[in-house]
This record gives sequence, structure tokens and C-alpha cells, in this order.
Amino acid sequence: MQNSFNITEQEKIFMKYLAQGTMIKGAAKKLKVSVQRAYTISGNIRHKLNAKNMANAIYIALNNKIID
Repeated sequence: MQNSFNITEQEKIFMKYLAQGTMIKGAAKKLKVSVQRAYTISGNIRHKLNAKNMANAIYIALNNKIID
């Protein structure tokens, strides 16, 4: 499903990890990216969703069925 927020597949997976309780460093390891890249992904998500923080971003993503 195409989302109006232009969230990439990598960003969706990243949010799913965080929603399951994984910390950013752990999500970076699972995605096989650097920790710096994980923080960049986090910032991109917050910007795209106009979220105050990652908890807010995950809430928005769940409510808009971007992730389940």
C-alpha cells in the first residue's frame, strides 16, 4: 500500500523494530547500518510524519496503517 507520507520500506522496518521495543542501536544492527545512519533514518521519519519524537512517529504510523 502506497502511503501519503512517502515512508520507505527501510523506514517501515525501522519503526517496527522500535515499536517492538528495540533501541536505535539494536535496530541499526538488525538493519546492518551504522548507528549514525539509524539516527538519520529516525530524523527522516520524524520529519516525514511531522512527529515530535519517535514514540509520536510510531503512533502516527500505526494510526495511518503505515505499520501494523
